[in-house]
Amino acid sequence: MKTFARAGQQALLEYTRASFFTACFVYLSFPLWTAIVAWRPIKDDALLFVLASVVVHESLYLGFFIISLVLESQQWLQEYKIPRRPSQV
Repeated sequence: MKTFARAGQQALLEYTRASFFTACFVYLSFPLWTAIVAWRPIKDDALLFVLASVVVHESLYLGFFIISLVLESQQWLQEYKIPRRPSQV
């Protein structure tokens, strides 16, 4: 029973951390978003939404790619990799 309680504590801690980082991101990016909307370079709301979605998606994709590229090049997570078969090398 103690391990279940410990796992629950760990999950709650991770959820709180993720929520905290999300809240910080929203807090820091909200002034930028309000400035863009007030400036209104694009008058169509649907187009503005699509462009913002593409920018957020691509920045997250590239951000995680760069992080994984650095981790792979420095071989910091080498011990966690699944070993390859000879036919995959």
